[in-house]
Amino acid sequence: MRPPPLTSDASALTRTLVVGSVAAPHEAGKSLIYCSAFALAWQKLMGFTGGALRLMGSPPLAGWLNEEGALEVNVDEPSYLACVGRGADGILETIRAELAQRFPGVPATLLPASLPANGILAFAHLSKRLVYAVPFAYSDHGLRFEGVPVAGFGVWREGSDGIQEARRRQVLVHDYRGPSDFVIELRAGDGQDQIIVARAPPAETLGETIRLALSRRDRLADTPDVALGHEDELVVGCLDFRVLRSFEELVGRPVQNPSLSGYSLDEARQNVHFTFDEQGAVVDSQAAIACFGLPPSGRTFLCNGPFLVLLLRRGHPRPYLAVWVENRELLLAASP
Repeated sequence: MRPPPLTSDASALTRTLVVGSVAAPHEAGKSLIYCSAFALAWQKLMGFTGGALRLMGSPPLAGWLNEEGALEVNVDEPSYLACVGRGADGILETIRAELAQRFPGVPATLLPASLPANGILAFAHLSKRLVYAVPFAYSDHGLRFEGVPVAGFGVWREGSDGIQEARRRQVLVHDYRGPSDFVIELRAGDGQDQIIVARAPPAETLGETIRLALSRRDRLADTPDVALGHEDELVVGCLDFRVLRSFEELVGRPVQNPSLSGYSLDEARQNVHFTFDEQGAVVDSQAAIACFGLPPSGRTFLCNGPFLVLLLRRGHPRPYLAVWVENRELLLAASP
């Protein structure tokens, strides 16, 4: 029996980072997850503001997203939905209706329950399903990773029947320098999308690692080595995870564009569900970036960040109780 997918809030993962841009640097020992749904939502927000989105403090992620937002969309139109608008214009209802029409049965899990009339919401949903014509072989102990058995799929050396030959034809070898230095392609779907699997040392950033891997495509084209031979073996680890990431480095930052003067980013979240196994590759991702509107004219006293509680006698300089609340560990949890 296969284990259920890894389902986690990204903040609980100690060895994995969900990144909003491929410009994110590699960190020693950390896996990285990127999906362009968040960049699609950011691109819509850029169009709404009339250009690059400038946030107070200039967080690096905002700069990276502004650069990516100026690029051509990297997924085919039927595979994504991206919208932006104000609460007064019914953006929530528009997103729900279009999502139901174009991606039936997909819940809009990241949409806020409501949006003020002057609130702004950018939303994106990305969904791709790439299926192999012939499933690869599967083993629940097909691979050892960090010395531990993990599930894997691929083409074993044993066997030369029709199924094995069909599996081999689904593998295109772009470059091979050794067992831990190669670039291959797994053919799936209608051929308009590529599944690339590469092994090589990481570069400084995820984007540079991607660029170097893709620069090695077709190096073995028009040679016999482009095909997977009878003595060749392929084993790839299976992936199945659902993660949710809140980009806290963006949340709470005032927007400095004149068109959104007085606004802040109140939410910036993305979820990613990815399955990669002997059947193919499936990705579903949603992203939501929300500005809940201009603050009311009255004052707001909101302890949604670190705060101090003191108990002391009136006029006495020294409290008899002091609590500095830095995180939510001491706070009473909300009722379910």
